[in-house]
Order: sequence, then C-alpha cells, then structure tokens
Amino acid sequence: MSIIKDGFCSKLTDEFDKRMKTLKAGEQLLNSKLNSLKLNLSTLGLPTPSSVMSQLKSNISNNMNKLVPNLDQFDEVVNLINSCSFAKKDSMLSKPSTLCNSLTSAIKGNTSKVLDEVAKVANKAIPEFDAGKLVNELKSQLKMGGVNTIIPQAKQLLDCMSAICGTDITGRMNSLNSYMSKFNINGSGELDLDALLASQNINTDLADNISDCTDQISNVMTSVEDQVSAGASKLKDTAYNILDLGD
Repeated sequence: MSIIKDGFCSKLTDEFDKRMKTLKAGEQLLNSKLNSLKLNLSTLGLPTPSSVMSQLKSNISNNMNKLVPNLDQFDEVVNLINSCSFAKKDSMLSKPSTLCNSLTSAIKGNTSKVLDEVAKVANKAIPEFDAGKLVNELKSQLKMGGVNTIIPQAKQLLDCMSAICGTDITGRMNSLNSYMSKFNINGSGELDLDALLASQNINTDLADNISDCTDQISNVMTSVEDQVSAGASKLKDTAYNILDLGD
C-alpha cells in the first residue's frame, strides 16, 4: 500500500470512529426517549375504534388555524421588537427574521399543548395519540443527534474501508449494527417504527392507529416549521425597511 493510500485509509477509519463516538455520546438521551415510548406501549389495551380515529383526524384538520400560525400573524414580530428596548438593542433579536426563526421551538411547544386538547374525542384522550407523541419525540431526538446523516455516512465509510483498503471492518460493522438494532434504525438513519412496534408485540390494528397518529402530529409540526420559515422570509423582505436594519 502506498503512503498516500495508507494515509487515506487511516483517514477513513478516523472518520468512522468519530461518527460512532458521536452516536455513543447521544445514547443516554435516546435511551430515555425509547424507554418512555416502550413503557407507554406496554400500557395500551384494545385499539381505538376506527370511527373515533376518524373523528380525531377531523378534529385536527378542522383546527389547523389554532395549531399553525397564520402568515399575517408574524407581522406582530416587528411591533414586539419596537416595544422592547432589549430586543431593539440586541444584535440578533433586533432582526425580525432571525427572531422569528428563533421562536420555532416555543411555537411548536404551544402547538403541542393545543393539539393535546384538539385531539380529544368526547373529552377523552386517545391512547394511540399519546404513543404517537412519544414516537415523534424519539424521531426528533434522532434528528437532533444527526443520526439520519451519520448512519448512511458510516455505512459508506465501511464500504470504502473494506473495498479500497482491505480493512477488516467486522468489529466496526458489528458496533454500528448493534446501535441500529438497539434503536430500531434503518439504513437511512430513520426510525423503523414498524419494527419497533412489532418488537413490543403491538398488534396490527393498534400499530396502524399509532402510525396514523404519528403522521398527523408530524404533519402539524412540519406545517408549523414551514409557516415560521415563510414568516421569517416575509419579514426579511419587508420588516427591515420599517426598522431600517441591516441583515
């Protein structure tokens, strides 16, 4: 092996090990989310009837105006900045688009609270909906930890280490596969919800309800993110003229 190739192969090994170290560093938080979900799943009984699930879906659809801010509502950001001496002087908060984007987590938190009420049918919470919230929390933690990016990269690195360098990747591959199996993560770095639910002996009807609830919650939160982004873009185009601020 040439000195250049040797250096290249060492670099590949280092890059893989760095990614595994990052994954390991986030295991405690993922374990907490996963264990909370598994505990919830263990308490579920019979599936919620399809008629109730349909009503749940209608409740969410009919209340999107309460869950997702209207684009015009973001105009209030300018007034809030102008009414707060701290915000006007802060280098970041004085920029309407920057402030708007920084509010995403807080807005989603408020949406989550409203969603809890909207999702009730006949003033009763839907068990699968609560499970869906925990699934989304686990997915969010995976995303925050960069797992959806790191897993595909790690697999590519192993392929290169084996094919180009002739490295024995058995130990590293086993480590990666063990991590993926532990958290039910597929090769794309995404949560394999079907596999997770099956591992907890959740029957098909119950699993379908949980998946539906997970998707509905995810769609609402994605709508919030998209609307905040649109609001920030709108403010970036118009509000600076009002405040005479640079970007």
